Amino acid sequence: MHLALINIAKAKYPMDDPRMSGFVNNLDAVNKAADRSPGFIWRLIDNVANSTVSIRAFEDPDIITNMAVWRDLESLKTTPTAPFISGYLPRAMTGLANWMARTWPCGG
Repeated sequence: MHLALINIAKAKYPMDDPRMSGFVNNLDAVNKAADRSPGFIWRLIDNVANSTVSIRAFEDPDIITNMAVWRDLESLKTTPTAPFISGYLPRAMTGLANWMARTWPCGG
């Protein structure tokens, strides 16, 4: 059975605000790492930036979403993206708390 993962977050600032550059400038690297991962099947992308930044699921333009499908939970947990996100991103992006005012975890 496949696993669909959706992330929803409210950005603290508009995507084009310089304070969001650490987040925005790393999106492509994260997406490319996920795309090459074993067990990765699909992710929602727009037709402009190969991400979902321009896709509006909500009226509030500062609420951003992304969605991906993985072969199974084990694929998601063991993907090369996992250490990339947990290792590289905290240093490069200094934590999502700098950019996201609120995130909605599964079941929350």
